[in-house]
Amino acid sequence: MKKMLFLSLVVALFSENVWADCEEGHQCWKCGSSSSDCYADFNPETGHLEITGNGKMTSYPWSSVKSSIISANINGVQNIAGHAFHWAALQEVTIGDSVTSIESCAFNSAPIKEIVIPSSVQSIGDYTFWANTIGKVYCPSHLDCKTNQWAKSYTSYEKVGDYYALNGKMYRSLDNMLKGIEMKRIYTVSEAEDALGKNNKNTFSIRYR
Repeated sequence: MKKMLFLSLVVALFSENVWADCEEGHQCWKCGSSSSDCYADFNPETGHLEITGNGKMTSYPWSSVKSSIISANINGVQNIAGHAFHWAALQEVTIGDSVTSIESCAFNSAPIKEIVIPSSVQSIGDYTFWANTIGKVYCPSHLDCKTNQWAKSYTSYEKVGDYYALNGKMYRSLDNMLKGIEMKRIYTVSEAEDALGKNNKNTFSIRYR
């Protein structure tokens, strides 16, 4: 009898939706082939969903709490599954640079105020932002974020080496870009001479720090 109770407890702890390391009061799920591929931890008190892993997101087992998910951090996984946040109450989302694809309808009809697509993303499925509930979308210049989409506004940025360019200004990180914290320009001698009105034909390169 005791052996059967012990086995039942083990099965319960390691079933799809109950995890031994899930914090008390949280809800946790496997969202990939294994928990190391994709693992989701939801805090009902704050409405925050934390998604981690090192593989592919193949499901979205948080469907039953979509109406309670206010914010999400997605990091480590390779993709965002189709319909993952369709009709979620999601207002804020951070997407890590591990993500290379966002599948169809991933954020459809979610009231996201602002979303930054990292330059690591190589493809976006149709209707990902299909609803005018979504505010501003920052999209890397190599992607088409407008076709078959419908957000309120789109802004294209460019990845330049390790930095980011937007509207002729340079930023050290995407976070700095959103906050408007520009990189400082370093003027070369030639550039300084030109600025002082001296006529010379020397060329110079603009550097930043």
